[in-house]
Amino acid sequence: MLRRDWHMSCAWFYTAAEPDYARALAHLQRALERTEKTGESALDVIDIVLIPWANIEAETGHDAEAAEKLQEAIALCEREDCADAVPYRRKKAQLQEYLLEVYACSGAFEPAMAQALLEEIDRANAEYAAEAAAGTAIAAGTAMAAASAANTAAGPAMASPGGAAAPALCTVPPELRAAVRHNSENQEV
Repeated sequence: MLRRDWHMSCAWFYTAAEPDYARALAHLQRALERTEKTGESALDVIDIVLIPWANIEAETGHDAEAAEKLQEAIALCEREDCADAVPYRRKKAQLQEYLLEVYACSGAFEPAMAQALLEEIDRANAEYAAEAAAGTAIAAGTAMAAASAANTAAGPAMASPGGAAAPALCTVPPELRAAVRHNSENQEV
């Protein structure tokens, strides 16, 4: 883990202090290899390597590559052994929100794709709120159930039609929703 952290630090160094994109990428790849060798959870791979990698890509103006890394992280959350566990569902929704931000900031995204992503986040939040109301938010028999209990209780909330806060996997900021809506409306014109 120490070597992985060192490679991540070097990647940031070659991004911010002494910009060298090729060297930053080389360190990111080594950090990912180290993380995969240690058998860390998919959440660790996402949080420790893939999200920072996407951040570095976005910081250096490589928005398509940032989106690619976020999609790779989303795919990890969708693996069969992870897909039903609340921490992975929450992480997927958060990654989708970040992907929306990358699309919105790049100015070079397909509004229909961003709108579909926003709708998927809303659908996942609605399903999660319904499960929470029914007391089934943590899938029975899931290996992550015990560990996710604390995360479920501390998760974000979204406004429900009655005005009370319902549990949500993530909450998309209103300004990001407005940007997606604005870009979608301008494309239709």
